[in-house]
Amino acid sequence: GVDLASRAAAAGLHTHSLHDEAVEEEAMRLADPLLDLASRTLGWLQASSRPPTRPLPQNVSHRSTAFRIAMADSPDALPSSLDPDAPARETKRLDPEDEFEQAEMLRSLWHFIRSGQVLRAQQFCRDCHQWWRAASLGGGEPWRYDEEGRAWVGNPNRPLWRMACKAIADRALSSPSDSSRHEAALYAALSCSPDLLPRAVLPVCTGWEDGLWARLAAGGGWDVAEQQR
Repeated sequence: GVDLASRAAAAGLHTHSLHDEAVEEEAMRLADPLLDLASRTLGWLQASSRPPTRPLPQNVSHRSTAFRIAMADSPDALPSSLDPDAPARETKRLDPEDEFEQAEMLRSLWHFIRSGQVLRAQQFCRDCHQWWRAASLGGGEPWRYDEEGRAWVGNPNRPLWRMACKAIADRALSSPSDSSRHEAALYAALSCSPDLLPRAVLPVCTGWEDGLWARLAAGGGWDVAEQQR
């Protein structure tokens, strides 16, 4: 037969696979009793997880840093702009008040991710005026066909998204900011990277349930990702 995907690629055209990853993942679980047990246990651990307090959104748009940049207050100590990558790229830190607010927000985001509530985590980011971060959390949905909507939905480039999450976690681990611990943990968990488990995720776990969830999320997610390559 004619390999249309190869011909399209040779012509420089970008195409999406029509391979339903959700169906494939379900077949993997049904064929592997251990993977199925891990998936069910993971679901139970997420459903039974509750944040210690109800998170309250606040404006985390780094207003104090923006004011000091505009006033040229300590320009050598602050990043040159509010670009989210500027502090890491320039090895500078936000204003202490902004760092505190971001640390509180990221701690809440960690609890959302820990309980499997990615959509609530994204909405919390929007409520906190960090729309870019909301977008960064949403790449984990499998590429699948939605019968009701009669359209393909999800992320056809999940491996690339997981690599990006791993890069964010690695960068956060090297940051001196107070918010870096939970930023590293939540992006490491989303990346399903086993090598980040002891360095980024387990240090913020506070009980055996958290530790078990972290190990199952990393192990099961990595196993499925490897089989889908």
